[in-house]
Amino acid sequence: MIYSYTYLFSGCDHGGIAMAEMKVRVNLNPATNKGDVEVKTYNMSPITLLNASGHNLPAISAFGFEIKYSHISWELRANKYTGGSASGSAIIGEDGGAPIPLWQLGPASPAVLKTSYAFGTVYPSTLPGYPDGRLYNPDAIPVLPHGPANNFFATEARLLFDVNGGECPLCEFSNPWILMTNVGHGNGRVGMRGIGFRIT
Repeated sequence: MIYSYTYLFSGCDHGGIAMAEMKVRVNLNPATNKGDVEVKTYNMSPITLLNASGHNLPAISAFGFEIKYSHISWELRANKYTGGSASGSAIIGEDGGAPIPLWQLGPASPAVLKTSYAFGTVYPSTLPGYPDGRLYNPDAIPVLPHGPANNFFATEARLLFDVNGGECPLCEFSNPWILMTNVGHGNGRVGMRGIGFRIT
């Protein structure tokens, strides 16, 4: 059984707009009580401040959701942006420790938004500036002070899980959220709940 969901996120802080999309695919095999969930996030924030006075460079610094399975393993990949175009993906976090572990699974999310699974950057979301590993709109990459080598523009999280006790009738995925930092001017922060729907 395969279930798909799409969620949209938006918020505003310090004169800038933060926008993102999350696409979810849950694949459950009732015969084995095993499955996997793929979560893809996209930063769609406009790169200009509301008053058009400068750049707006929000970055996804954490995201999470609820799904009532215990995970077996997880892997987080992100798309690179080099030389003005996409240049493949890199593992930025996983169970065994990525070559350059930029993200982690754990209590990295704010308590007010915390859900069953919370992914966050290794660097604290309160750290100002442009730490490695945050996820930007690809339109923003050329104007980031860090340059393209340390920045990413989309991510895919993949979890393998054990259903533990049989088939889940609705395979519910719920309460997705995204935290974006560096919003507007002055390092604004926006925690956003997703508005979405189940496709299948």
